[in-house]
Amino acid sequence: MIEILSKSYCSATEKICNLLCSDLLEYNLHVCATDADVRTNLQNLQRAQCVVMIGDIGDCATNFAQVHGLSMYYDNYAQKILQDYCALCNLPLPPQYAIDKLCLLPETFIHYSAVYGYACASSGHVGGTKVYILPSNADECAHVYANYMQKDLAKLDDVVKYCYKLYGFAEQDLQQQLSALFNPAIALVTVKTKHLDSKVQICFGKRCSAGVVKKALLEFQQRYAPYIYANTDVSLPQLAVQTLRGINKTVATAESITGGLIASSIVDVPGASMVLYEGVVAYSVAAKCKRIGLSPHFVDEYGVVSSQVAQEMAVGMLKHGADVAVATTGFAGPTAENGMPVGLTFVGVASQKGVSVFKYVFSGDRNSIRHQAKNGALFQLIKHITQ
Repeated sequence: MIEILSKSYCSATEKICNLLCSDLLEYNLHVCATDADVRTNLQNLQRAQCVVMIGDIGDCATNFAQVHGLSMYYDNYAQKILQDYCALCNLPLPPQYAIDKLCLLPETFIHYSAVYGYACASSGHVGGTKVYILPSNADECAHVYANYMQKDLAKLDDVVKYCYKLYGFAEQDLQQQLSALFNPAIALVTVKTKHLDSKVQICFGKRCSAGVVKKALLEFQQRYAPYIYANTDVSLPQLAVQTLRGINKTVATAESITGGLIASSIVDVPGASMVLYEGVVAYSVAAKCKRIGLSPHFVDEYGVVSSQVAQEMAVGMLKHGADVAVATTGFAGPTAENGMPVGLTFVGVASQKGVSVFKYVFSGDRNSIRHQAKNGALFQLIKHITQ
């Protein structure tokens, strides 16, 4: 267990807590009003696996050394970092007593290089406890966590993690469903969702039997098979590019409601030039007819937001030379049109295999609906080329 000591719930404390949560690492937070409270908590945590102290690094170091009976030493490396920073930023050096406070460390501890200021984080071991002393700068804490702490803390982790990516659920709904599916005494399940694209992490204790883990995961996979697109932490655009490259195919996009979001998200992925044939943002009816080849009478008969138009947009893009095409049309809001609800969207996917159209009714504001539609289109593209 990771024990966090801080004199207040500051932005640095919040940053570390969020980073630990994102890595599914368990922690206890102890907010200590005074130095006496800090020392009392340190006394009680002498057998902890890991202690993270956040705040005034001089006070933290002094309190820790006093509790554990450690000598303090002056670190010239930290002094050089402070002097170089002040020279670079044309700042006056702090008074000597302030420099001493920043540069003194408990014996066996080391300072890390500072990036956001001159207050250096540090770390050390006392018995079986790993200790980190972090300044009250959230950016510096994030830097130290990513470059030093994360690998060390992973070794303390006593769980086996599985990651799945799903499309089609609101976060709260999916979390409730999975909480009912998994026995909390066996597995810890966390869900993070953005625009219906969810990352699900399922954690089992290392002492949990292989049979129990296999049964639980099998039930999950069978129940959510239509929605799972990956069993690793990969994004929809990344997987689309990887899959298309793997089968040596290209894709074309015809976008109305998504306004280029699909093509843009693909271009964000390295290697996109090998799979993205072209992208057309045909927003108006005239553009759909001129650029993609829709018949105006066809649009008049079925309506511009319809399964028929989505199908013809996808099929029309295939005529330009791509191996597979994906198309979107819908109402992003803020008001409904022609009696149809805000969020109504049709996604068409076409290739030599055939053509499929999928109907969605998204909720949220205009941009949220457009991003949900983009994710839905990428999800159906991946399903189409892998089935």
